[in-house]
Amino acid sequence: MINVNLIKDYYSSLIVNMNRDFTNAKKVSVKISNGEVFLLPLLQNNIQSIDIDFYFKSKDKNLKNDLLVNKFVTVYFKIIYSDFSEINYYFKQRIYNKSINTFISSLSFDLYLLLNFKLNLDTPIIECNLSQKANNKNNKFLFIKNLLNRILNRFFIRDEWLILFAKERINPKQLHENFNKFISLGNDKGYFNADPFLFKKDDNYYIFYEKCKLLRGKGILVAKNIKDNKEFPILEENYHLSYPNIFEYQNKIYLIPQGDNFSIDLYECTSFPNKWRKIHTLIKSKTLHFSDTNIYFQKNDIKITTSIYSHAKDSNRCLLEWNISNLLNANLNLEDAIITRIGDEGSRNAGNLKDSKMALYQDCAISYGENLINKEDLYVINPPKGYSGIHTYNTIDNITIIDLKKKKYGLFF
Repeated sequence: MINVNLIKDYYSSLIVNMNRDFTNAKKVSVKISNGEVFLLPLLQNNIQSIDIDFYFKSKDKNLKNDLLVNKFVTVYFKIIYSDFSEINYYFKQRIYNKSINTFISSLSFDLYLLLNFKLNLDTPIIECNLSQKANNKNNKFLFIKNLLNRILNRFFIRDEWLILFAKERINPKQLHENFNKFISLGNDKGYFNADPFLFKKDDNYYIFYEKCKLLRGKGILVAKNIKDNKEFPILEENYHLSYPNIFEYQNKIYLIPQGDNFSIDLYECTSFPNKWRKIHTLIKSKTLHFSDTNIYFQKNDIKITTSIYSHAKDSNRCLLEWNISNLLNANLNLEDAIITRIGDEGSRNAGNLKDSKMALYQDCAISYGENLINKEDLYVINPPKGYSGIHTYNTIDNITIIDLKKKKYGLFF
């Protein structure tokens, strides 16, 4: 059973943290699949009611067991508008290692997004697996299996990311048949490398990427010249950094990394490749994180896309979009943002290809960075044999770069 009061509490906290004016907000009727009905304030005045249901691959008699034996749930939202038209959404939510409270917090976050933001959703569902059938015998086995996996992953297994590149422009759909052309950069002992981006300067090709300790480290940004494979640091803050999206704009070189500081910051290169200074903050929040920001230079404007989240376990669930005219003086705000994707399946950027229509997203419905999804046709790009994930893909000229995930075994206390 869903704790309705907990949904209300989480929703109310989001209202406070988002710092938006709900003084004259009307209320909408929300109905949960078990029949409970309650009211929530909203800023979208054209919504009359919303129905919610849950579909698990393996269904038990209560929600607690469902969360323990399933890796994801498909959450169904039916939004009914004031003119009695309706629209249905199915969002996959990864629930592996989630408590009931965390699950309800994620559900409340989705509700807040749907009821209070501009929507232009193209969220895919690759495989719904919609099921309400109980299977208690199978669930007991799954419960034990998942419990053991949680213990192993907590103390004995880490996800290790590594970077590979090929001196050829390879279509992501042809990754498997061309995988023998990729060369691994290798990892230093006790570290992993991830989120690779490419940049060309004076006929040299550079790889910019995140470097982080396997044992809960703080990521820093480093770079390599492909010619000599020599690594050097480029940026470190007193918080975690990753996803070093490097690009040229108005004849200067800029960087928008992911930073664990509740903001999207723009850095300008003062001496390539390792001297950078922060010149502008595009958006700052008290409680929301922004991750994996992409930038697309279009004919008449600039499109910025990023993921937002309030809890790390929701970091793959929502993609926002803004359109601006000038990057250097842009001041983004959430009221102007458009939500284009919700759900752990295909809502987080996976590299910054030049054409937004060809964008790649991470599929995190079952595990973080498991696959890539092509925006154009929802084609799923699985990692090559022997690897358990892929979550970045970038190209420049005749070079392709990716990162792959594999399991690292040891004692991690």
